[in-house]
Amino acid sequence: MNKIFVPIVFCLLSAATTAQLRYYNIGGRRSLSDAEYTKHLERYYRDGYGVDIINLKVESRGDTIIYHNRLFGLPKGKNGEIFNPFSGIKKLVSKPFPLSNFKEVNNAVLEDKLILGKPTLVHFWFTRCPPCINEIPILNRLKEKYAGQVNFLAISYESREAVTLFQKTHPLNFWHITDSRASISELGISAYPTNLVVDKLGIVKFAFGSIFSE
Repeated sequence: MNKIFVPIVFCLLSAATTAQLRYYNIGGRRSLSDAEYTKHLERYYRDGYGVDIINLKVESRGDTIIYHNRLFGLPKGKNGEIFNPFSGIKKLVSKPFPLSNFKEVNNAVLEDKLILGKPTLVHFWFTRCPPCINEIPILNRLKEKYAGQVNFLAISYESREAVTLFQKTHPLNFWHITDSRASISELGISAYPTNLVVDKLGIVKFAFGSIFSE
């Protein structure tokens, strides 16, 4: 009986192991194994950070599963607790983006149809925000690369005059909505930059902080 039982157990374990092959792609050309991915996460904690993980998609290739993730370092408090400044905006995910809550310069209510039919990158920022300024070249390259395929919308609580003046030296080639302090507060956004990815049906799919690469 043992002669039969042992090979069966071995085969079952082998099958389970094969079915559980997992790899992680975090923006590089090469996907990381489980062990490599764990070591990468450990670096965040070793350097005094927590980590926020956003899964972009899961790809299945035969017996292999590849998780395409984005990682964001989170600051730790004095007692070691992790502070996630974007935890509040996670509640927006899977809900319609309330574009109609915002208004144009002439106080006209914006209609949801303006972002329907294409994915939309919604960027919350202000002109004196260093991380916001740092990612402007990346945002402009994204706009150039995906023009016609994606909507690009920048929203600020600052005045139209302040944003227009800033644009003379640091042009951000997005469609701009300004003077939106109340509407931004209603969404619970308090950290900048904040970026939302909205699908073509107007539903928020991802909510995160800075964009570090295209």
